[in-house]
Amino acid sequence: TTAAETQQLMEAATVNTGVDYQTKHGGALATSTLEKIEELFTRKGALAGVSTGFGSLDRLTDGLAPKELSIVAARPSEGKTALGLSMARMMAFHQQTSVLFISLEMPEHSIMTRLVSMETGIAFRNLRRGSLSLVDFERVKQAAVMIKDAPFGIVDASGLKVSEIGRIIRNNV
Repeated sequence: TTAAETQQLMEAATVNTGVDYQTKHGGALATSTLEKIEELFTRKGALAGVSTGFGSLDRLTDGLAPKELSIVAARPSEGKTALGLSMARMMAFHQQTSVLFISLEMPEHSIMTRLVSMETGIAFRNLRRGSLSLVDFERVKQAAVMIKDAPFGIVDASGLKVSEIGRIIRNNV
């Protein structure tokens, strides 16, 4: 990262969120931690977090933990959007878990078209061109209804600063 990017991250980390942070003492933390471990114990090995839809990733991470920020990062054209959308689709559409998808690289309509492609099995390029049969178009309409009702949001964040993205997350979570 460059010095400017590092400075942006530092600024984002120190933005006043208006939250009154309380010091928690060992006794209270020990009790709440024991309760959490007991809850997990009664689940007998079930994922502690939300399934990504990728079994090997779920085994490594124990699922994505609620209230934690998960970032998919890689070099250009490595499949970040495809991976992130596959996980978001599984969580929002099939598990009804709220998802906020923030993209720094792809406009919101392209993201939604990819989701429709994934959900219907219709090639992305055919959706972009409108090369659909009547049956395909009905599948697209059914997918649109399902997507509309899902707990899923998209933020097209291209060009935003890290601190602005932090604000968007705080306002939406």
